[in-house]
Amino acid sequence: MAKNAQLWETQEIADKYLSGVRGAIPLAAEQTEVMLRLIKAAKVKVDSLLDIGCGDGILAATILEHFPDAKAVLIYNSEPMIQEAQQKLNK
Repeated sequence: MAKNAQLWETQEIADKYLSGVRGAIPLAAEQTEVMLRLIKAAKVKVDSLLDIGCGDGILAATILEHFPDAKAVLIYNSEPMIQEAQQKLNK
């Protein structure tokens, strides 16, 4: 596997992203809000969601907050980020 592909597998890189980089993403909160509005505008029953490339689970957490009966499957190639997502979703 290429060295860059393995970066996200380390706790150090995951921590660095979570503590600083996420806050520097332009319009991150607005992107999540737009996604939520699109889902609501579709007027479909949200009983499940698949989040591929979930990172720390921020999008899935937002969707589940508005659709608490839905079930989610989150996929990511970094165990530290999946652990962050699990913590976020178990709150």
